[in-house]
Amino acid sequence: LINGGEVPVRQDVYEQLETPRRGQIRYFRQERPRLAELEVWGLGDEILSGTIVRGGFISATEGGVALNPFVDGDRGTNSSMTWDVAPGRTQIFDRELFFDLGSFFWIDTHRMAYGGQFNKFGDYLLQFSDGSRAPDGTLQWTTAFEREQAGRARENFEGNIFSPVQARFFRMSWTVQEVRNAKAELAEIQLYGEGVQPQVVLESDLIRLGGSRNLLSIGWDADAQSGTQVIIQTRTGNELGEVLHYYKKDGSEVTENQYGKLLSLFKGDIVPEEVAGNDWSGWSEPYALPAGSAITSPSPREFLKVRVTLISEDSQAAAVLRSIRLNFVDPVAQGLVGEVVPFQVDSLGIEQPFSLYIRPDFDRRDSGFDELLLVSPPDMVLEYVGLFGGSEADFLAEGNDINALTVADAEVVASGGDSLRVAFSAIDPTSGIDVLRLDFRTTLFSTGAVLRPSLQQRGATTSTWQRVDGGNAISLGAGNTTTLVGAVGNKDLIRDATVRPPVFSPNGDGINDEAAFEFKVVRVSGASPAEVLLYDLSGRFVRRLFEERQVSTGVHVLRWDGRDQAGEVVPPGIYYARLRVATETDGAGVSNSEVLHTVSVAY
Repeated sequence: LINGGEVPVRQDVYEQLETPRRGQIRYFRQERPRLAELEVWGLGDEILSGTIVRGGFISATEGGVALNPFVDGDRGTNSSMTWDVAPGRTQIFDRELFFDLGSFFWIDTHRMAYGGQFNKFGDYLLQFSDGSRAPDGTLQWTTAFEREQAGRARENFEGNIFSPVQARFFRMSWTVQEVRNAKAELAEIQLYGEGVQPQVVLESDLIRLGGSRNLLSIGWDADAQSGTQVIIQTRTGNELGEVLHYYKKDGSEVTENQYGKLLSLFKGDIVPEEVAGNDWSGWSEPYALPAGSAITSPSPREFLKVRVTLISEDSQAAAVLRSIRLNFVDPVAQGLVGEVVPFQVDSLGIEQPFSLYIRPDFDRRDSGFDELLLVSPPDMVLEYVGLFGGSEADFLAEGNDINALTVADAEVVASGGDSLRVAFSAIDPTSGIDVLRLDFRTTLFSTGAVLRPSLQQRGATTSTWQRVDGGNAISLGAGNTTTLVGAVGNKDLIRDATVRPPVFSPNGDGINDEAAFEFKVVRVSGASPAEVLLYDLSGRFVRRLFEERQVSTGVHVLRWDGRDQAGEVVPPGIYYARLRVATETDGAGVSNSEVLHTVSVAY
């Protein structure tokens, strides 16, 4: 332009201009609309179609109904469901379709597709169960949706949306009606949900330990955020069984009977599978400590299985398991069987002697042991008497000097009051000792107490205690157990109550400044407080003394310094003391849960 400015022109106009009139050529990129991302939203994975593959099943109360078309994913196949009875029938029966889904799911949508001219169903209920049982043993059901069909037009599809439910079992139930030709030709029944599965159970293959091993601990690395759980269990055994699987040429599995009827050209492989044998234990209680929990399944054993259950109470939160660690060592013996004699206790709260017999089953390569640990419930104090070893005949012979069987160098190692640890000269396959006997004294306060003996070789760098299993260690009785069982003839909860001294003077001179209330509590389970309630002769409350511990049974000693609840010194006189256990006794057959004593204060 004359003024030096520029205006944009087309390329053909620019090329016709004289050179002095041409300005700069500028380039720019023109963006064109493009598809950056495509998302397809669907209902998600349909649940019922995988029922059979997951090990579930389908059943119906109505006989003669083909059930597979309902879950085969093909709308071209269908089966008829009747929802009527002939008029005049006196009985109207409830009917249902039942599905074991084979696993747990969050479910919030139900759909049905019809496949013929009868494309309407009667009123029905949709109910779900997570496997919880009612008192009569039947499944407990939650009704998610109640469909009323009155006034609805016939359609090829119908669906129901409801609040999410956690379920393993599903049933669709209806009551037949007195109408004619009331049936529905169902092609597909479908369930949908959203979120992670609420429960997944994973079971390991058979784990070979490379021979008999003493199983020490199991640990795992997992993320279990709020609303989720990781449950680890084990089972062990020494024997294996075999199950044969029969296959057709096309790879499908059939029964042995079906396989035998096939022509040779249709027969595929017969594949053996190793399975747990008859001596396998059941699944253990869940382990608690991811850093390392002592394995409670029987040990030593040659084979092991691990079961993991991942639980999510929140449909949007999932537990994550990364790894599992097993800690095991060579056993001190192939097996350790023990029993306590006597195992029946006639009187609770009274100290008496016991003998623990242990029979090791040695292999010639076993290392043996030189230390014994016996652990009792916290309310029991174990007192060492002696350790003896020999043959079964040595212990059964009448008049035999038991001291001649004393194990060399036996000494008590410092431990807690509820445990007894004894070190001694090593016992191995060459020692000639068939049975080990530990004599001890203790007091049983409850109706039952599990004693937990174990043995180890002290030279190990880490703790390698091998558990002693209850069994027939010696032919002395029918107990075959390491559990003490108490008689319940005397139903008093409090026994042997005393006040020492019965008269005391809390004047601060250091002599008889306190009164001690000592008593034994028996038969009570849990942490019920033991207490002493003090009153003056007029019945006025003066002071409460109490002791609460993890296990209530055992000896309690509560001391009174002569002061009331406000901390003031009480006047001289006689006071009532109620020694009691704060526990619920209704229906327990208890005759006395408290004892009344007197104590005197003098200055």
